Amino acid sequence: MELNKEMSRQALHFALGMGFLLLLLLMGRNTLLFALSLSLVLGILLINQLILGRFPALKKIVSMFERKDARFLGESTVWYVSGILICSTFLQNPNEISAAIIALGVGDSFSNIFGRMGRMKIPWNKSKTFEGIVAFFIGTLLSYFFIGPVAVVFSLTMAVVETLPQGMDDNFVIPIASAIFFYVIV
Repeated sequence: MELNKEMSRQALHFALGMGFLLLLLLMGRNTLLFALSLSLVLGILLINQLILGRFPALKKIVSMFERKDARFLGESTVWYVSGILICSTFLQNPNEISAAIIALGVGDSFSNIFGRMGRMKIPWNKSKTFEGIVAFFIGTLLSYFFIGPVAVVFSLTMAVVETLPQGMDDNFVIPIASAIFFYVIV
């Protein structure tokens, strides 16, 4: 049951990333920033209502996608949207923003799905596997269509960042690390 829930979570994670990517490509950075800001504000208001016990049917639906260790319903989504919002605020280039969204929406989803099937643990983080880091790298290589050959270095860097024990939600860390990467490397 828990594996099916995680697969559903990752499908939603992927779909959310692709939705934000499409919005960026079709409507531009400013529209993406507006949509992310609006999503964050409305999401926090909705989470507040769910915590107060309102909308029990919606709470049941949201619970289907949240991990057991979440501090509150919608926690991962708040970090996800916040990370992309901050990244999109600091990066001006839509291709770099696209790469960051791909790292989060595709790379992170792939690493979670394939990493769970993996057997070879990473020495510096026993909760991660080499299969997961390879899946993250391959998924993030789709950024090649936006940033060209630098996608190889970007994909490898983000895959390593994803494996580091951070103490923070990787839905926030990956887009922030992406923004730092483009400021430092490119």
